[in-house]
Amino acid sequence: MNNDEMWLAFAAKDAAYDGKFYVAVRTTGVYCRPSCSARPHRKNVEFFTEAAAAEAASYRPCKRCQPRAEHAPAAALAQRVANFVDAHGHARLDALSCKLNYSPAYLQRTFKRVLGVSPAQYARVRSAAPERRGPIRSTIADSPLGRMLIACTVRGLCAVYFGEDDDALMRELQRVHPRARIEHADDDADLIAFADALREYLAGRTQDAVLRSLPLDIQGTAFQAQVWQALREIPDDQTRTYRQIAEIIGRQTASRAVANACGANEIAVVIPCHRIIRSDGTMGGYRWGKARKNALLQRVDSHSGE
Repeated sequence: MNNDEMWLAFAAKDAAYDGKFYVAVRTTGVYCRPSCSARPHRKNVEFFTEAAAAEAASYRPCKRCQPRAEHAPAAALAQRVANFVDAHGHARLDALSCKLNYSPAYLQRTFKRVLGVSPAQYARVRSAAPERRGPIRSTIADSPLGRMLIACTVRGLCAVYFGEDDDALMRELQRVHPRARIEHADDDADLIAFADALREYLAGRTQDAVLRSLPLDIQGTAFQAQVWQALREIPDDQTRTYRQIAEIIGRQTASRAVANACGANEIAVVIPCHRIIRSDGTMGGYRWGKARKNALLQRVDSHSGE
């Protein structure tokens, strides 16, 4: 990178360049990450590709962005912030900064860029939507994609998982809803109806409209709800990219947050996150395994030829 490119990255506060170069400010004698909120004049800065080189030139680490702190990928750092909020019930940026060794401003920007909401908004959603305490009724049945766990509340379907091991599926449901009273109910009429609808769909005997008619009971942030609704509106014979979904919901720069919302989807197939592919046309990952995603995408392809 030349100086012009580094200045543009610094002016944009682009965290993707953190760790790749450092910005030293002559008037203050400190050096910063590219994502630092400092706004010096260009004539007062010089660039270094190593923190040690900046310090050898007598610059001190910025106390706001802490350029010496270990650089963490944005998604991983956002998850650490979410874990802190979940554990402590608040999102005070000063406490987060001390705990995670990043500046409050950097934590705020990174979290919002990845998840689509600020730490404070995330904390409010968590407090306004307490963990389910039950009951949740569940059953596990065979399906064209392997063993399928289905769970519901009195309001509607709240989980569809796929796997090979029944015990592992139940452990995952309990992990997601640790305070809920989970009841195994193979004879429950609602669960039987949900299971039949899913099996018919997966066997190719019904269309997406059948799944769209199922009552759902989902919990998530307002941003996640927007993403999940956009997924349910994808036509039967089409896919979308993360970027396209971000544009549909009016958040053009939130592709990573869209990906995280897809990963947080608890109702596989009914909320069709399998229809999201990468911008280069490759399949991408899937919580329930790439083989299952491939099978589901083949179904989409079959509709496109009708």
